[in-house]
Amino acid sequence: ATRGLESTALVGVYHSYLTLVTAFFLGNTESVIRDSAVTIDASRRAGYPRWGMELGVDLTLAYHYTGDHAAVQQTMQQVISTAEEIASPTALSWARYVEGEILAETNPAAAIEILEEAVEYGLAVNNEFAAGIALIGLTSTAGRLGDIGVALDGMDRCIRLWRGAGNRPQMWTAIRNLVEILHRIGMD
Repeated sequence: ATRGLESTALVGVYHSYLTLVTAFFLGNTESVIRDSAVTIDASRRAGYPRWGMELGVDLTLAYHYTGDHAAVQQTMQQVISTAEEIASPTALSWARYVEGEILAETNPAAAIEILEEAVEYGLAVNNEFAAGIALIGLTSTAGRLGDIGVALDGMDRCIRLWRGAGNRPQMWTAIRNLVEILHRIGMD
């Protein structure tokens, strides 16, 4: 993963980034919350603000999962600002995704619109992963809102996307979400 990185300091930053992303996916929100700020700052100083921005997405969600609403808002705004600075569709996709996920509980209709933007940004550069994760957020939010048409359309798009990308683990998650939506509308 670090081949081509000339600086040992840069290798260290990337290693910290990957370690914290892994910790997030393993559910270790404590490590993510405790250690991310240093890595986010180091990635910016090293000239790779996107690593910090992407880690900021995980940090925002970690704060969200632990109920630290003030930290959620602050970190999310940093993610959005950095994504706008970087101005890449992938960065904007992740920023819109986390914004939609955070809004999903308090303003699901707005969250669906924002998550759709995240999907569009991801698809604009063929980033199936960013688009697919945003689609899962979109369909979950639409399902909770009771907008089954949007939820089913999103699931169809999501399953097709994951299938086309050959991403079986994510396709399984999408199918599980589809089953939950179908159950919710009474199709047992």
